[in-house]
Amino acid sequence: MTERDDIPLGYTYDVDGNELTYKDSRKFDGVLLHARATDGEYTLFVSDAGQVSAGCRRFRTIVEALAHWQRTDGRAVLFTAALKKEQKL
Repeated sequence: MTERDDIPLGYTYDVDGNELTYKDSRKFDGVLLHARATDGEYTLFVSDAGQVSAGCRRFRTIVEALAHWQRTDGRAVLFTAALKKEQKL
């Protein structure tokens, strides 16, 4: 992948430009986070250990993240479904 100024370092993308993974030493000691859902504004990332990140939100467990998104707005419904699916893996 060619480095560009408009793409933050630490992300990997598919051919359509969708985020696949993210790695940042400031989040959970630099674990690799996998994209699980996006609402077009924010992408939900989950680590293999179950740590969750979306925008400025960070949760140490999927259970904590589910408690946060216990709402009925579109983003919460989308992210909750993705997290529940992630729990079953």
